[in-house]
Amino acid sequence: PALGLTNKAVVASNETFPDDRYAVRRTHADIAQMDSTSNSVLLDAQLRHTLWPEADKLYGHPYEIYAIAASSSVVATSCRASSERHACIRLYWTHNWQPAGTLAAHLLTVTRMQFSPDEKYLLSASRDRSWALFERTQEDVPYKLVHHQIKAHARIVWDVAWSHDSMFFATASRDKSVKLWNVDALGDAPVTLAFPGPVTSVAFAHMLSEGRYVMAAALENGRVFVLTSSGSQKVPTSWQPKEIPRDIAHTSTVHRIAWRPTSLWQLATVSDDQTVRITSYSTFRKSVYDPVLIVAQIVTLQCFGYSTFSVLMVFASILTNVELTPRLLFSSQSVQPTVEGSIVAVSLVCMGIMNIIPLVYMVERSRLCIDFSATFFLVHVIVVWWTQHKVPELLWWAVMAVAMGVMAVGGRAVCSRRELLPIAIRSLMPERRAESYGDEEHELETRGFRPSELDTHDELVARAPEVAHEPNMDTSARSSGGWSDDWGTEELINEVIDQVLPKDTAKGHKDD
Repeated sequence: PALGLTNKAVVASNETFPDDRYAVRRTHADIAQMDSTSNSVLLDAQLRHTLWPEADKLYGHPYEIYAIAASSSVVATSCRASSERHACIRLYWTHNWQPAGTLAAHLLTVTRMQFSPDEKYLLSASRDRSWALFERTQEDVPYKLVHHQIKAHARIVWDVAWSHDSMFFATASRDKSVKLWNVDALGDAPVTLAFPGPVTSVAFAHMLSEGRYVMAAALENGRVFVLTSSGSQKVPTSWQPKEIPRDIAHTSTVHRIAWRPTSLWQLATVSDDQTVRITSYSTFRKSVYDPVLIVAQIVTLQCFGYSTFSVLMVFASILTNVELTPRLLFSSQSVQPTVEGSIVAVSLVCMGIMNIIPLVYMVERSRLCIDFSATFFLVHVIVVWWTQHKVPELLWWAVMAVAMGVMAVGGRAVCSRRELLPIAIRSLMPERRAESYGDEEHELETRGFRPSELDTHDELVARAPEVAHEPNMDTSARSSGGWSDDWGTEELINEVIDQVLPKDTAKGHKDD
């Protein structure tokens, strides 16, 4: 059953469901491709076809599991704990799933564990601000404690990570730092890297980049930094930071990051903002701040706002027959309890509303909307004071506050909505049509269909399953933009009907 305890398939591998839309163990993309009206993947379909079937259960912890790590022979687990008794790490053998012993070191919940790449060590971190290192043994319990670093950080240690060569490891903490520790000299002072916020996750790339280590660190506010080492020390002391651009970064706490274990430099991050993002290393900025870009955005925002106000003044002047000029924008006495003053006040608020447009398409990040809104009106206040040399009246300040609030709240709301839009799975699928092919008939021939030979609907139905189960097309056809290997029988039949039958009758045959 979909929500059963085992999550095992309910049909045999060669069977299909009654509606013939789902084949056993399809991927998320395959299932999404079947539904032409929605890109969402139904939970029932995910549970039936995309989850790994359960092989066994591991018991032992009294509370819910908090962290887990696995090597080729051992699985390590930990649970939520408020005492030393429950803050242990339980080990299980992977060949028979039997308990392999327990490891004790921490006083509170073990937040993260990780085996070294050579599986010689097991590293753990805890809410008690310490980390513990366990070394592989040949005894009944496969690992034993070799070092416990008490008060390794000033706050909770959230994550640990090993370098790809197992020479050193990193610990990330809420105290806004990442510390690097030498495995061969655990008593030495660590290399400390300071960050602008609490660090929630850290990960090393699986290989060197031009002879340098690459490390990624994520913060509680959603920012993600990538650092590249410099120097020839065993534990690098100098690191060059980059940051994932704000327009593609997260808006909330990042809980886990991971590098793709291939030659492709891609970083996956998961956050409380309900998104998983995969970022290419080439898109990272070379510097954390880009003052030229920020100044350009501020200038553009000011120009757009002033232009909007000028247009509103022209229209208001035409509609009300009141003499209104854009110069009223820079007058500290323009907002008065008169008809003219009311029009100016309404126009200022409308200017704030219209400024939401450049916030959405230029700034893009919801958490920056308040900053840019405040900057816009601060610059405007300075300009007004510079031109009038008078302190604006209270009513003017009230209208400015309302306009700024509307701009900030509206921009943040719209940007947040855009950030949480789901990414369509269909957009990740290869194109079904071959752009390099000269015509559609050639595409059909590639799959074994010859429209001239298919005269009736019965022949279409009889021949489509045969072709749908043919071996995949060769590499040359696929690289030139050929048909998708996983195209289903139903879609293939519909495509052929579109090609060989009149448009008026095609729909009826599809329904049949």
